[in-house]
Amino acid sequence: MNIRGIDFVVVNVADVDASLRFYREVVGIDAPLTEESPNWVEFDTAPVALALRRDAGGAGVNAAIALAVPDVAEAVAELRAKGHPVIIEPTESDTCHSALVADPDGNLLIIHRRKDGTAG
Repeated sequence: MNIRGIDFVVVNVADVDASLRFYREVVGIDAPLTEESPNWVEFDTAPVALALRRDAGGAGVNAAIALAVPDVAEAVAELRAKGHPVIIEPTESDTCHSALVADPDGNLLIIHRRKDGTAG
């Protein structure tokens, strides 16, 4: 097997419309949708697409997505201003700054900035 890269990440959600609003309005993903149906939406977040798949039985803590941001503290402040709770406050490691939040189904979002400035 020759893995060339990751084409997309799928997050199982109970309600595609509610999750689409969350990822658009709270998280701020404004990428266009490449696919949209009642059971699936896919953001064109190149180089790796983000797909939301309706699966009420499998919704919840089944994914963790690291979202690259320029400033973790600023992103956390923006989420708080929108009324969204933070699970783990911004922390620093040798290689990055990060914080942890969850989407409406409990899927984890790592708000992340690499110290070397790279993303993706």
